[in-house]
Amino acid sequence: MRTLFPIFTLAISLGLGGCIILDRTPGIQDIIPYERPDRAPQRFERVALIPFEIEGFDDKTAASFREELRGAITQRGLFEALPISERDLDDINLSSARNRGTYSTEDLRALNRRFGVDGVLAGSITESRTYPSIRLGVRLFLLDCRTGRVAWASDFRLDANDQRVAADAHNYYDVHYQDPNRSLIEHEKVLISPRLFRQFVADRTIATLDRALKRRPAPPSSDP
Repeated sequence: MRTLFPIFTLAISLGLGGCIILDRTPGIQDIIPYERPDRAPQRFERVALIPFEIEGFDDKTAASFREELRGAITQRGLFEALPISERDLDDINLSSARNRGTYSTEDLRALNRRFGVDGVLAGSITESRTYPSIRLGVRLFLLDCRTGRVAWASDFRLDANDQRVAADAHNYYDVHYQDPNRSLIEHEKVLISPRLFRQFVADRTIATLDRALKRRPAPPSSDP
């Protein structure tokens, strides 16, 4: 599993004449690394979920994981997650922007005007396999259309064979599938079902986003 990545390996260039430095924070159970600003960003009311890029994998995995993320966002009530199609983006030129890894303020403002969104959740599926063990690699970032800044970002690869992942999948199953008649080993379904594994990863990913958005500045020091 990868360690925390430097946010600007994404090469996000927003033309605002400066950069925001994100700190690095371990994710839930230390399996999802993520980065966030020192201070919580403005509240997001509506965020566009644009189609995820794929790096040598079929579109179904990317589309399915985007829907799992949307479900996790809705479940936590973070903001309205608005799925945007490629057709809706034709004249905004985001496709070439994603290929370059850059998003201009003009792109973000165009999305804000057209869809009434104050943020954009974008990213890519970097790895996807089901054999010999399920593995999913994801790179994501949330951009603020109002400031052009990165509000949250994550780059990770989870493998069902990783003991930490397996342990947290067990915790996830116990919370989400409370059935008194179930077998003691039914949590292993999460580790062998691609659909359930994507749901698990989406839940843990959005949990880190929830933490990042709810973070508040430390109170001012009382020292003279």
